[in-house]
Amino acid sequence: VILASGSYAPKMLHALRITLPVQPMKGYSLHFTMPKGEALRSSVTDVAQRIVHTRMGNGIRVAGFAEFAGHDTTVREDRIAQLKRQALRLFPD
Repeated sequence: VILASGSYAPKMLHALRITLPVQPMKGYSLHFTMPKGEALRSSVTDVAQRIVHTRMGNGIRVAGFAEFAGHDTTVREDRIAQLKRQALRLFPD
């Protein structure tokens, strides 16, 4: 049996008295289109800010943070703003 339900697996298996050490985590990411002719050649990780920049298609993906927030899908605007500031600092165009 394969159970591919991610962080919902423990709840689904509860009735069978099977426990799994799985917790949901929430992360944030943004995608920016790069100007024509420009491209990020490799990933850039800012360890201090806990943010990663990587090439994705015709742009860059800026991702970061990891929150143990249960199944709360609320988007924290301060996290989005921090990702935008960091991306614009490194890639002002």
